[in-house]
Amino acid sequence: MNTETIISTQPSEVQALCKEFTQSYQKNRKLIGSWGKLLQDIRDGLTVADDFAESSDPHGSTFTAICRELGIPRSTAYHYINIFLISSTYPQWLQDAATVGDLNLSLAHVQAAYEDIREGLPTDPNPLEVQGIIANLKLAKPPKLSRPSLTEEDFLDELKDLAKRAKKAGITAEVVNNLLEQAVAASYGVTSMTREVAPIYKANN
Repeated sequence: MNTETIISTQPSEVQALCKEFTQSYQKNRKLIGSWGKLLQDIRDGLTVADDFAESSDPHGSTFTAICRELGIPRSTAYHYINIFLISSTYPQWLQDAATVGDLNLSLAHVQAAYEDIREGLPTDPNPLEVQGIIANLKLAKPPKLSRPSLTEEDFLDELKDLAKRAKKAGITAEVVNNLLEQAVAASYGVTSMTREVAPIYKANN
């Protein structure tokens, strides 16, 4: 299993900044969570304003207006609420260990990994068990984003763009042709390719 993260592949300066951010973020998680609790209570207890009574989402529109008057975007408010919900989900010993271990408990894939092992966790783990749990959660990977389906037109546009870049880089048309045939052979399992017409790089000569 490949446990390498994107951050671990970055320059040491970037890794250090990422570590500093994680530590600061985790240390302030309780404060952010307290803001989230306040905002959740505001959201749940608000009264719909008359100005938004006829809107498609009267409650949401009222909350958005309140957030604006508080000086924070609605998306930030929901982020804080999410942090509060997360902080109230994890036991305190895990929150403390995550701070020390530079583990961001707010990440969705970390939450999912925690839920998978939650039932089997000890109530009062010893330091070695805590270390193992943190290490296990750190192995969790975010889901890979699926690419949209590719049309022939999309494929041609990408080829044109690559061809322009290749020309600008000084790669000859003959080399482009050979590389394209190699790519087709590799992707489609073709052991050899023949062309009954002139090669691509000579077609317009």
